[in-house]
Parts: sequence; structure tokens; C-alpha cells
Amino acid sequence: MDLFIALVLFFIALLASVILQLPVIWPVFLGMLCFSAVGLHRGFSPRQLLAMIWQGVRRSLIVVRILLLIGAITALWRAGGTIPILVYYSIQALQPQTFLLVAFLSAALVSYMLGSSYGTVGTIGVVMIILAQSGGVSLPVAAGAILSGAYFGDRGAPTSSCANLVANVTGSELYHNVRLMWRDALFPLLICLIIYGALSFRFPLVVTDIAILRDIEASFRLSPWTLLPAAIILILPLFHLSVGRSLLVSGAAAILCACFIQQMPLPVLLRTIALGFSLEGGRFAEIISGGGIVTMLEVCLLVICSSTYSGIFEGTGMLHGFEEKLNALVDRIRIFPAMLLTSLIANIAACNQTLAVMICGQLLRPIYEKRGLSPSRLALDIANSAVTIAGLIPWSVACTVPLSMMDAGADALPFACFLYLVPLCAFFHSLRQERASAQERSASCGTQR
Repeated sequence: MDLFIALVLFFIALLASVILQLPVIWPVFLGMLCFSAVGLHRGFSPRQLLAMIWQGVRRSLIVVRILLLIGAITALWRAGGTIPILVYYSIQALQPQTFLLVAFLSAALVSYMLGSSYGTVGTIGVVMIILAQSGGVSLPVAAGAILSGAYFGDRGAPTSSCANLVANVTGSELYHNVRLMWRDALFPLLICLIIYGALSFRFPLVVTDIAILRDIEASFRLSPWTLLPAAIILILPLFHLSVGRSLLVSGAAAILCACFIQQMPLPVLLRTIALGFSLEGGRFAEIISGGGIVTMLEVCLLVICSSTYSGIFEGTGMLHGFEEKLNALVDRIRIFPAMLLTSLIANIAACNQTLAVMICGQLLRPIYEKRGLSPSRLALDIANSAVTIAGLIPWSVACTVPLSMMDAGADALPFACFLYLVPLCAFFHSLRQERASAQERSASCGTQR
């Protein structure tokens, strides 16, 4: 009963923050207090709860480091001329009627190399959003297309920390999971290509004058060397270098570009890394300004705060009582619909993709094992539900971080087609599997008679 009250209070706070457009950090912080109160009520001491909270925070620090690095990179790519030169040549080369399709495919390619939705949106996503803003493309539609592509690799790339987490939680083999994820992603990917191809004609890239090109030429030195930071992001992951190290090397190259090509003084560059890049005069100045570590501070606080839940849930065992109820639910609505419902509730409550994956794995793994389903099947079902649904929850870190990088809002989510097509296609595929299994059992019974 105490956990139910805590969850109700937490959901009310989440809804209030959405309706009143308050920062998500406040209900997430309230959730931490509510779940801590449940732990106190169940006999755990404040010292024990603090240890649990620290355990959750410690797991989040690697994500926090990546986010702070991305904040610095987005400023450095601007200051070094990487984003301006990509925008400059893209405006001249892109076909107006294919922009959204190219934005989706570019994000999908980079995300598969990086294995990170955050890294993808913070690099190629920023370029595409600036192109959309300068070319008169609807910001929600463009942001939705980029978010779709970013989750393609986040869900199923071998380099993805999320895919590795799913393999670890389920006790399955990573590369076998990746092959299964590719198989299940093909049909949603095909539908996305059709949708974004059609939307590209509906929302073409329109540049009414060359003022933006003139602004770029006047403000930046367009040396081919300024493309080096972007090339590093594309090439280094092919050699199995981690996202963090790839971003560090790219950032170092961008610093060299800013200092020696754009001739930015070192004090100004340091301020840019911390506070973001700023440019004065012209329409492009309004679009290109931004980035910096400071833009990631609120997001990092949200990641840290939501990650405390995993420590509290694991340390207190307050979720163990759900296992019997889940068994009954699976008997009533079948296995994958139960996974969908569990992952939806976990993402809504946890505000954190990592925690949602862990909750689904912990709660449903025994049920899959009892029904003779393989660890790879569990991994695939988590990838088709918890991983992608996280990007559709407006207050989830997995959604707020990429959207904040693109200065977009929740109105982009209806256009993030890949995120809801994957669970939908998996749901209908599971129904077909259940129907085929029932027919086999019926035929077997008929043969025995």
C-alpha cells in the first residue's frame, strides 16, 4: 500500500509538471523522496537508503560524463567551423524534396556507428536541425525524423551501451541479439523510409535567399580541415573505440580548428566550451549560437536524480511483489503484450531508459524461463519495447535529452515513427506467433486422437 501511495503521488506530480510546463526535475526529485519514504517505512535506516541512492548515482556517472562531453562538443563543432561548413555545403547539395529522408538516414547511420542516441543528436542531429531551421522545414517534423534515426542504433548497434545492457540483463549473447534486432527492424525501417519520403515532399527544404550562405562565408573560414571532427566521429567507432573516447578525439580536433583556422583566442574558446558558442549579426547567428556544458547541467541533474531509483528499488526489493501479478497478467494477455505494458509503466515511473530495461529484465526473466523462452527472445522483446518506448515518454531522460539538444518539444514525438512502429510491429508479430503456436497445438492434439 505504501508503494502504491508513493507511485500515485509521483504520477500526479509528473502530470502536473506536464500540464503546468514545469521542469521535469521537480517531480523526479519528489519521486526519489517518495520511494525513500517507502524504504524508511519498511524498516531501512537513513544510512542504508543513502548507500542505495549512492549506488544508483554511481551507475549514472558514466552517462553524466558523456552528456557533459556532448555539451562541450556541440559548442566546439560550432566554434571550429564544423557545423557551419556542413550546413554550407548541405544547403547547396541537398535536394529540397529529400531532406527529411536524408535526415533520418544520416541519423540512423551515425547512431549505428556510435551506438548512442545522445551522441548522434549532439553531432549530426544538430547539423540537420540547423539546416531545417535555416531552410524553413517544420522543427517538430525534422526533430522527429532525427530522433527516429538516433534510436535505430541506440536499440540495435553492437556499440550501443543499451544493447550491451540488454544482453547483460537477460544473460544472452550480444551479436545474436543484434542479428535478431536487425530482422525485426527491417519492416519498421521500410515504413519509415516511405513516411519520411512522403513528408519530405510535404515539408521541403526551402532557402528563399542566399543570405545564410553569405553569413557563413563572412563569419567562418571554410577550410576542408574543419570537417575533421565530423570524420573522426564517423571513423573511430569502426575501430571499436568507445563513444566517450571518439567524442574526446573529435573535441580535440575541433579545438585545433577553432584556434588555428578560426583563430579564436583561448580565453574565448574556454568560455565557449563552458557557456556555449555565440555569434552576432545575421539570421545564421541566431541559429548557430548554442551548445556548451551549461546546457547539459539540468539534464545531468535529471539523469542523476532518476538513477537513484534503481538503487532504492534494488536495495529495498520493493518491486518483488509484482512478480506474481505479472505471472497472472501473462496468462491473461500473453507474454509480449505483458512486456509492453510493463515497459510502459517502467518508463513512465523510472524516467530513465536504463532503469526501465533493468526493471523489465528483473521482473520478466523468471517468467520467460518458466515458459521455456530463450534469453535472446527476452532480449529482443525488451529491445522492441522498453528501449524504444523510453524515447516517447515526454518526461523520460531518453526523450528530454535529445529534444533539448535540438531545441524541440514534445510535438516532435508523433513524427518519431521508428519509436512506435517497432513496438507495434513486434506486437502484431507476437499475435501471429501465438496464433501459429495454437494451431500447431490443435493439430498435435488432433493427431494424437
